[in-house]
Amino acid sequence: MHPLDLAPLADNVFRLLTLSSHSLVLLFAEILPDIAHRGWTTSKGLAHARRLLEPQVAAAAAARRVKDDITLLRKRVAEGREARGRAGCDRADDAFHQSIAQVARNPLLIAFLRHYSSARCRAVWQREWDRTYRRVGVEEFTRVHDDHHEQVGDAIAAGDGTAAHHAMAHHLEAVSIDMGVLSSMPSR
Repeated sequence: MHPLDLAPLADNVFRLLTLSSHSLVLLFAEILPDIAHRGWTTSKGLAHARRLLEPQVAAAAAARRVKDDITLLRKRVAEGREARGRAGCDRADDAFHQSIAQVARNPLLIAFLRHYSSARCRAVWQREWDRTYRRVGVEEFTRVHDDHHEQVGDAIAAGDGTAAHHAMAHHLEAVSIDMGVLSSMPSR
């Protein structure tokens, strides 16, 4: 298996979602070191993992959202639009994605996004992110990014798991292309 081929891992993870919450948290704690060891915490590896898992998280959030969750996601989108500078935009982005995991109410998915959040603070990820902001332009990148977040949030609010999945997949594909970790290809 290629070190960045997470599809078998993702398939196994979703089969395990029927386990108790406590068991899932323990399992994920066991596999995180292996993920780091295999190089899956590189920018390319993390982006790939996100493209595999986060659309599922968005679909799950659409199925489980309640009124307060919709309010929270709309607040996170607004915070993203109000954020200034790379650091502020990065914090708002992280809060949005983690909030979707919270809305999905799945401890394994929450743990994955927390791991991703800590990985994005590492120097290698920050260099990639900084290059992306400079290449695309902070205002352009964040405007498009925030528009994508709004589309994801709207689909979750509507309870449309398919639309939430599609919107998140499109968003993460666009971010991956902008970061240079995925070649340009049309969305499905």
